[in-house]
Amino acid sequence: MELYHGSYTSVEKPHVLKGQYTKDFGTGFYCTIMRQQAERWAGKFDTPYVNAYEYTLKDGLRVLEFKEICLTFKSFYTL
Repeated sequence: MELYHGSYTSVEKPHVLKGQYTKDFGTGFYCTIMRQQAERWAGKFDTPYVNAYEYTLKDGLRVLEFKEICLTFKSFYTL
């Protein structure tokens, strides 16, 4: 599965415990399956960067997945 992360810089090796706790679902590394959404996230920064990852789900990892787009939360994963 291909995942995207919008940022201000390249993130080669994501670290789940880094980041702001002020996100919707707490600390995590937020990704989306929609490149366009990651581009919007990255667009908030002066130096926008979209990271792309190939990922295989693993047992024991808590993943919050929205299978349908709604007005409040677009489809994304928090790893």
